[in-house]
Order: sequence, then C-alpha cells, then structure tokens
Amino acid sequence: MKVQDETGRITDTKNLRFADKIIEMKRTRDPWEVIDMLVQHWIDSNPKQYKSFVVNVEDKRYTRVNKFGSNKSKTIRSVADIPEKIIYMIRAIYKSDELEMDKDFFNKFWKRYPIFRVAESL
Repeated sequence: MKVQDETGRITDTKNLRFADKIIEMKRTRDPWEVIDMLVQHWIDSNPKQYKSFVVNVEDKRYTRVNKFGSNKSKTIRSVADIPEKIIYMIRAIYKSDELEMDKDFFNKFWKRYPIFRVAESL
C-alpha cells in the first residue's frame, strides 16, 4: 500500500514499518544489530545495485597489489568499500556524537561484512 508522508512524497507502508522498527531497535539494541538490519534492507531492496556493487568490490580487490589493499604506489589503502546509501542510512539513525565512524568502526565493519572487504587483511 502507498501513502503520502508529511513532506508530500509517496512511499510504501513497508518502508514506514521498517523505519519504525529501526527507530525502536536503536532504543533497545546494540548499534551493530541495527546496522545489520540496515545492510540487509539495502541488499534486499536493491538487488541489481547489490550485484553491481559486489562486482565492483571484486574488481577493486583485483587491482590491489598486496593483501592490505594498497595500490601500486602504496599511497592509497582500501580496507572496505561501503555503499553510500548504507552510510546515509546509518547517519540518519546515528549522529556523529552517537556513533563515531572512525578507524575502529571501519575495522569492525570489515570483520562483520566480508562482502564489502577490499583488503584481505587488516
């Protein structure tokens, strides 16, 4: 079923129920459980983008010269490649003072979601 939100956009009620569930989870669960739901939602709702993204990550892995994700000149190191939409969804739920997206965050993300790994090793 489609509904009109307060900004006038037409959206599916499934998306509204998902948003309500995420907001409730934020209050009661660990942030990584919420991020799990966001990642899975992105994968399920964007199957073509997901497949394309996986191919892109595999290509990026192939271009790295070592297991740490460095480029040929070793000036850039790619540890993980996270879709922009997932970052936006995380930031919509957790502000920067609630969840730092620092080195530790990306290392945990790398360990938790192998499909987004560019580097073979940290």
